[in-house]
Amino acid sequence: MANDKAKTATGAIEEMFPFAANMTAAFPGNEGAIKAWVEMNRTIAQGMYKFSEETTRFMAQRMEDDLERQQEIMACKSPEEFWKAYKAFADKAAEDYSHEAEKILSLATEMQTACAHFGDNLRDKKG
Repeated sequence: MANDKAKTATGAIEEMFPFAANMTAAFPGNEGAIKAWVEMNRTIAQGMYKFSEETTRFMAQRMEDDLERQQEIMACKSPEEFWKAYKAFADKAAEDYSHEAEKILSLATEMQTACAHFGDNLRDKKG
């Protein structure tokens, strides 16, 4: 399903840049560079879509967790209960944000690795 959404996002990019398909005719001899540019932009669009989808999912989950934890904190009957609940809230949030940072870094690395080949594609594609 995520792949279908990424394809839809890619289609939107192609709709935004319809001239890209005709660029090869406008700039003969640069077909390889133009194709590499289009491929890199497609990779970036797909990567940014994944990034957006992940951050949206994470924030929705955190809001849900935050609400549950706030309700637990408000139900506390003693300072000890309060601090125990608050510590659990802070520990869970720190753990969640740490795991999310790892996911975001992984997505960024994936996109960077895919885009790193752009220069090679540019040199290798002579048309």
